[in-house]
Amino acid sequence: MEYLTYWSYIPPVLLVLFALFISPCTAEESTSFLRLNPSMHTEMINRIDLDAAEEVLATASDDKTVRLWDLLDGGRLYRVLRPPIGIGNEGKLFAVAMSPNGYQVATGGWTKGNYRGFGNHNIYLFDASNGEIVNRLVGLENTVLHLDYSPDSKYLAGVLSGSNGIRVWQLPNLTEVFRDMEYTGDSYWVEFSPDSKQLVSSSYDGYIRLYGHDSQKGNWPLLHKKKPEIFKDKLPFAVRFSPDGEKIAVGFTDSAQHVPARVAVMATKDLSLLYWAKIPDQVEKSDLFVTAWSRDSEFLYGGGGYKKDSMLNVLQWSNAGENTIPTAWPTAWNTIMSLRTLANQRVLYVDSTPNWGVLDSDGKEILGHHRETVYFNKIFPDGLLVSKDAQVVQFELDTSLDQKTLNQKTPMRFSLPERRLFEVDHEVLEVPDTSVPTSVDSTPEHLEISETQHYPIKNREMSEAPDTTTPTAVVSPAPEHLKVSEVQRYLIEKGLFSGPVDNLMGPLTSIAIKKFQQVMNLPPSGNLDQPTMTTLLAEVRLVKKQEVFPPTLTAPDWRLNPGKTLHILN
Repeated sequence: MEYLTYWSYIPPVLLVLFALFISPCTAEESTSFLRLNPSMHTEMINRIDLDAAEEVLATASDDKTVRLWDLLDGGRLYRVLRPPIGIGNEGKLFAVAMSPNGYQVATGGWTKGNYRGFGNHNIYLFDASNGEIVNRLVGLENTVLHLDYSPDSKYLAGVLSGSNGIRVWQLPNLTEVFRDMEYTGDSYWVEFSPDSKQLVSSSYDGYIRLYGHDSQKGNWPLLHKKKPEIFKDKLPFAVRFSPDGEKIAVGFTDSAQHVPARVAVMATKDLSLLYWAKIPDQVEKSDLFVTAWSRDSEFLYGGGGYKKDSMLNVLQWSNAGENTIPTAWPTAWNTIMSLRTLANQRVLYVDSTPNWGVLDSDGKEILGHHRETVYFNKIFPDGLLVSKDAQVVQFELDTSLDQKTLNQKTPMRFSLPERRLFEVDHEVLEVPDTSVPTSVDSTPEHLEISETQHYPIKNREMSEAPDTTTPTAVVSPAPEHLKVSEVQRYLIEKGLFSGPVDNLMGPLTSIAIKKFQQVMNLPPSGNLDQPTMTTLLAEVRLVKKQEVFPPTLTAPDWRLNPGKTLHILN
């Protein structure tokens, strides 16, 4: 297998000639990408790993970063590892492994670098102390889905998607010592045994494979390959050795939803099925595809899509899951992607929101890091609401930033003229009756906009315009006009309106207009009727002539929770 240091064996002259041919590609690889850099991941966390001392947590994400967290210092983020990235999927990380001593981190996923053809994915190896890439495994046929270091630090194993199977590299020189490509499905997990003498993998072809280390030949021949008939309609995902090395827990995703979710426990010696760790009946959804063992092998844990009372649960079985009913710990609102156990019966979980946290022996969260970006993965009853002039959109989003405020809905508006996002001061919107379709004259821009009349867009398909009620708009035949936001700025300058400048004709704006009409001896309707608009245009021209028209108001620092800044993702 090729890796970075092979350049040192090529004569300098050939290197110069080769560089002349590849210079366009290297230029493209050096393209910079502007990225948000909050302290927490911005997209789903796919995999996690720990060093042997349980001091450092590594998390790999679709946001194209690996983040290192100091578990001894309250889970403080202290390093962000950034592999080469590109447009689209390039750089999404599906796998991460940390060497037992915590010095090195391996990661992979959709990592093709500048290569645009089939295959040739990379595994990047980072120095955890400074965040630099120190080596690279190249030429992998497909995306890397899981990585694992052996506990004795002598080997690194990885499994790939498609029918590309498993690889094992010897450390520290990263020499490939074994591969098995007799797979006919994606492989999502590979793990060394606690004594580093065996290796187990799962595959969507239905097989669990166990390999043993041949110390004389230095490779990993296949010992057992089992696909019990009882696995029908189940796709093996996670395979985890018990700390005593005697059992293997298998988590599954179900190809048939009617199949009850269970965790299989197999004997390491021959991959025979020992028993099923069962779950309680009558749950909303019950995929269990990630598993973990307590350090004393007494407790078995499962998670994934086990949903009860609208929350995803971590299950804890005593007696290693044999003939016991599990305890359910309500943990997250979204899919649990990984589980790892710590000392003192603690459990570390990651969900797809993304969040990660540590649960104590009773399932209570004692440490957590939760997303800092707003969460749009919910369709609330009113959907997306649009003002009549299409200048303002309103939507509800989940702004909860910790477990105590999960599923907290906040109505928000974005004003296009103001380039501003702000929270709405009321929660319930009155959606117009959509039974009578009509058309809207879009030529005039100074339409009266009612704060309680919006166009509901309940789905994402924009090919058909939504039905709307007849707008309560007053259209001026005058060629000149003012937007509501301009009227609001003028009224603020005159001390008749306190804001915000949101281009919405709400109750406060209407009251301010009524005050203006009274001052100007106009009928106090509170609407932007023809006489009011004509008078406003004259007043604004006068103000502009005197060069005292107020500038665009500075947007306030909208914060949803103290100390947490709202990030907007594209």
